[in-house]
Amino acid sequence: MSGGVFKRADANARVDELEARVAELGAHLTEVARKLAVAEDKVAAAANKLAYLDPDDAGRARAVGEDALARADNAQGVADAALDRAAVAEGRGGDALAKGAVALDTAHEALVAANVLAFMSWIELSPPGADVSISVVLPTRDRPDLLPRAVSSVLAQAHPTWQLVIVDDGDTDAVEQTLANVDDARVVVVPGPRQGLGAARNAGLDGASGDVICYLDDDNVMHPAWLQAVAHVFSTRADVDVAYGVTLTEHRVPGTLDPDGWWPSFWQLPWSRPKLLEQNLTDAGALAHRRELDEARFDGAMGEDWDLLIRLTADRAALAVPAISHAYAVGGGDHMSHTPDHRAALEDVRRRHRRADDD
Repeated sequence: MSGGVFKRADANARVDELEARVAELGAHLTEVARKLAVAEDKVAAAANKLAYLDPDDAGRARAVGEDALARADNAQGVADAALDRAAVAEGRGGDALAKGAVALDTAHEALVAANVLAFMSWIELSPPGADVSISVVLPTRDRPDLLPRAVSSVLAQAHPTWQLVIVDDGDTDAVEQTLANVDDARVVVVPGPRQGLGAARNAGLDGASGDVICYLDDDNVMHPAWLQAVAHVFSTRADVDVAYGVTLTEHRVPGTLDPDGWWPSFWQLPWSRPKLLEQNLTDAGALAHRRELDEARFDGAMGEDWDLLIRLTADRAALAVPAISHAYAVGGGDHMSHTPDHRAALEDVRRRHRRADDD
């Protein structure tokens, strides 16, 4: 873990050194250009004086002028060569910056993986705490093939003090079928308003009673230690109101290994409020927050989980927790939040909150 950090620091230092050299060369070229301009002015002045000199003085002046022009041409050649070298250096610098960015991304991914391994191992070996109650809001709409797996993942949580609020937003008996063999008072069902994913989650929030809220979609699977990690964070960090974990995602790879193959990958971007205003840093299934926050409501529009995180962190930072929260859309098909207008809705969220922050 520390080796990745040192390599990243060394890469940054090399890039900084290269940028400093390019800046120094640019300053030198500016000075050469200034001297050329002065030389040309002197040659022009000498040419003007030739008409007023006697033949001998004019000849000497002409010789001096020609020598000055030759020196100016030579200086111009040196300057052109320097500009060529600067262009090469700039190209190499751009290439180095690009490679440095890749190295930083690779180092970040390695650091996330190392932190996750350490934290998850520690959490799994720690006794589950019961002092933090957590409500999991799970909206669903007619998915009898996926919902049982999502519900089972909550039933399998190591942390014992949880409430599962299933929002039945469908038109079939999928929820009833799923819960036919579930005998657990911690599982409650509330009717959905059938007005979209945001409204369904709000109905779940209305039925939640836990100290902390987590979210799960019906095509996702919660990691068995996620609620235990959430309980640990919110019981030991009174300064934290919003946190987000690591999402385990399907990651398609090129055909170098297997044309039809894929490898899972961790996804967690570091906390940054400016970055959050440009793109979502996490998935709703990785989000956790204290229930009593006034901003903890969805506006019902697409991109509602991103909009929620922006509003929840308007005056507080979110904590990036190195714990696996859930596996995202494993085998899922249609998503409640996916429509042809989804990209336009995300751009609206970006534009609206960027303007609000500027104000």
